[in-house]
Amino acid sequence: MLGALSPNTWFNEAALETRVIPNGIKFQLGGGMHFGKFLMLAGEMAFDNPDLIGNAGTRLGATAVISPVRFIRIDLGLSKWGNETYRIPAGFTLRSGNKGFECGLQATDIQVLWKESQSEIGFRAIVMRWVW
Repeated sequence: MLGALSPNTWFNEAALETRVIPNGIKFQLGGGMHFGKFLMLAGEMAFDNPDLIGNAGTRLGATAVISPVRFIRIDLGLSKWGNETYRIPAGFTLRSGNKGFECGLQATDIQVLWKESQSEIGFRAIVMRWVW
């Protein structure tokens, strides 16, 4: 067991290798519409080659964005990536105004909170970005 856990036994015969993986072209279309002062509904479609590493193929999504006050935005969505199950992303963003800096955090799938078969949750962070 100690031999199997030793990294020296894993990489003794290793050879350095560099791989180039083509990622192909992706086509994406999206947009949103404001319904009143506090709610925006948005949707997106993206298409890429599912045979290449890391590509989902067809991705469809819809999101509701709520802005209870000028500098806070909360979003909740539903997305489907290729032939995977549905995901429910949710996020929270702080804004400096309609134009300006933003920072925030988005969970890639919050089903982990109520669905035992979902074993992990991923996050995307917006450290700082400028919105025109």
